[in-house]
Amino acid sequence: MKTNRIKILSAQFLFNALMIISILVTLSMLFPDIGRGIAFPYFIILWILLFFAGVGLIITTYKEIISGKRKFFLLFSGFSSAGFLIFVVLHNLFYALSTITENSEILNRIINFFEVTSFLTATIICPVGLIVGMAGTLIILKKSQSEKS
Repeated sequence: MKTNRIKILSAQFLFNALMIISILVTLSMLFPDIGRGIAFPYFIILWILLFFAGVGLIITTYKEIISGKRKFFLLFSGFSSAGFLIFVVLHNLFYALSTITENSEILNRIINFFEVTSFLTATIICPVGLIVGMAGTLIILKKSQSEKS
C-alpha cells in the first residue's frame, strides 16, 4: 500500500503555509496585546517565517516547473511576502541614515525619499501584492479542480 507523504518543500505546501502565516501576521498587527508578556516580540518571528515561506515558494515554483498564470500568481505571492520584511528593514535603515545626515540638506532629502518609498512599498504594495497573488492562485486552483471533476 502506498502512503501519501506531505512534501514540505512543495509549492502547494509552502503556499498553504504562507496563507496561514500571513493571517497570523495580520492578526498580530491588528491585536498587538495578545502576545504581551512574551520576552521576545513574537511578531518578528512571524515576519521571518513569512519571509522564508515566500523565498521557499519562489524557489519551489521554479523547481517544480509550474507554468502559466499559476506560476505568475505563486511568484507574485512569494515576492510580495519576501519583500515585506526586506522593505521594513530598508525603511528602518533609511530612517537611521536620515537622522545621521540631518546637516546635509541634499543627502537628507534623497535618503528621506528612499525611506518613504520603502515604507509605502512595505505597507501598501507588498500586502496588496500578497492578497492578489493568493486570490489569483486560489481562483486558478478552484478552476482546475472543477475542470477535473
